Amino acid sequence: MIRWVRGVLYILAGLVGVVAVGLAVLYIWSEVRMNRSLDVEVAELSIEATDKQLERGEHVAAIRGCRDCHGPNLTGDVVLEDPMAGRISAPNLTPAEGTPVESYKPEDWLRAIRHGVSPEGRRLVFMPSYEYIDLGPRDLKALIAYLEQLKPVESDVPVMRVGPILRLNYLTGVYPLVAADVIDHSKPLEAAPEPGPTARYGQYLATGCVGCHGPNFSGGPIPGVPPSWPPASNLTPHQETGLGDWSRQQFMETLRTGTLPSGRQMNNRHMPWQTTAAMTDMELQALWRFLMSLPPRPQGNR
Repeated sequence: MIRWVRGVLYILAGLVGVVAVGLAVLYIWSEVRMNRSLDVEVAELSIEATDKQLERGEHVAAIRGCRDCHGPNLTGDVVLEDPMAGRISAPNLTPAEGTPVESYKPEDWLRAIRHGVSPEGRRLVFMPSYEYIDLGPRDLKALIAYLEQLKPVESDVPVMRVGPILRLNYLTGVYPLVAADVIDHSKPLEAAPEPGPTARYGQYLATGCVGCHGPNFSGGPIPGVPPSWPPASNLTPHQETGLGDWSRQQFMETLRTGTLPSGRQMNNRHMPWQTTAAMTDMELQALWRFLMSLPPRPQGNR
């Protein structure tokens, strides 16, 4: 009996050792990959802080998800906290002493927003620059002008801690935790489509939906989030699982109020309807027309 117990203990100790070694390898390998430096050239932008430019920049920050992660006042926030996923926090974007952006210049903002890289060449973790690489110069200049005029506000943002699940998803390519790894940094800065209630302009706006709903916009389980999170909805006009039986009015009201046609209120953390609520009627109509132009796909094909 004693030998049997001792054997079981040896096996358990061996398993614990294997897990410990695996976690150590996972941590070291992911740290090495995340901390590789990257030198990118950025376009030159002439920033003018006119009232019109600042108003546009504030609107861009509202509808492009900046407040979703960095908090309503852009002073930083915790986006996700889970024992296995870790703690994902977004930094304070005001020039308060000690913040990462304290001494940012326009080219530094452009590098961080569009390329996901810090002025020192560090790859930014959880900065979804793949959603901003196609942002047009008009919106980029307005957004940077707005960010540059923010007043310094001190805040205590918890340090980011990337957990084993996110590290594993990152290394296996399931989730682009480091956007700089998947961006075509040679892509030229191109003008955005003319604003209007068109499918083309809606496609330009819909890049902010890709992170959760996938490049095919058909939703499904979201990589990297805790198991308790619901799958992303299907945004294609699929009749059974998507928006096939929705009206444009229902779509616009849902994105304005966060209330589904069924009457259920959406959790803003899971579906950032407070971001889409800031969109104009024209922008929501454009988004609707783009989504209705997609081929119907069953939910889950992302």
